Amino acid sequence: MPESILSIIEEILVDDFKESETGGCYELKENKKKDYPITKVKKEGKLLVYSFDKDGFSLFPYFKGVKPINKCCDYVFFYLRNKILWVFTCELKSGSTQDATKKLYNSNIFISYVMKSLEAYCIVNNKIVNNNILSNIEMRSLILSTKKKHLTPLPTNPRKAKYPTNNKFKFKYLNLQTGTDIQLNTLCFM
Repeated sequence: MPESILSIIEEILVDDFKESETGGCYELKENKKKDYPITKVKKEGKLLVYSFDKDGFSLFPYFKGVKPINKCCDYVFFYLRNKILWVFTCELKSGSTQDATKKLYNSNIFISYVMKSLEAYCIVNNKIVNNNILSNIEMRSLILSTKKKHLTPLPTNPRKAKYPTNNKFKFKYLNLQTGTDIQLNTLCFM
């Protein structure tokens, strides 16, 4: 019987990095800044949220403290929508967003590794995943900023919308205002 890709992700990733729902949504906050506005992420269906940027954990123990390869974004979302696994890397910023693109780029490389490891885990353990979902993955990045400069307007018609692409690192992203509610299904567009 095919298994849910989200269940398999939960099997392989360490629970210490997993975030919990609060009142039917996830609250994104910058723990190091008490006055940082909370962004609520709402969804339809199941969503997994991980925070790999935790004190006391070394996500990249094989590298010296060289920036940006020793850095990861604040949150990663795994969201199954319309037979596509949407993976969002998310960085919270209260100042300049310049560093955010470097962290997101490094995080996208890390998540690509996680997805290849997931594929290997499924092959080695004869896990059958619904609808060949491993070949239908879309990665996107979100910068949630307190600054109102350079924000990406959300599309009024997501079917016709396209994510802008970061020129240097070639990933698709949105720059959104922090402190507002995000309906995740409205961000699942090409």
